[in-house]
Amino acid sequence: MDPTLGVEVELQVVDLESRKLVPHAPDILAAVNNHPHIKTELLQSTIELNTSDCRDVKEVQKDLMDLKEVVQPICEIWDAAYLFWNTSILNLDGTTDNR
Repeated sequence: MDPTLGVEVELQVVDLESRKLVPHAPDILAAVNNHPHIKTELLQSTIELNTSDCRDVKEVQKDLMDLKEVVQPICEIWDAAYLFWNTSILNLDGTTDNR
């Protein structure tokens, strides 16, 4: 069996103007009709995107871009956007860069 990889990304839902967190995660989840790769999180301002089992990084990128195309127009209904960030990068040699 060939190895696969999967990625999960947590998105913070924010108001477009104020950039403050807004509790629209339940609305977004309802709008995507139980999409298998868009899930709830603990906070009502957070949703999680999960890729399928991917063969390579290009496939991960495609999955995430496809999910973005589902979520973005729904956020716009409530004048919202989403943010995400990364605080650490794992290098191939096992070390991390904190940025």
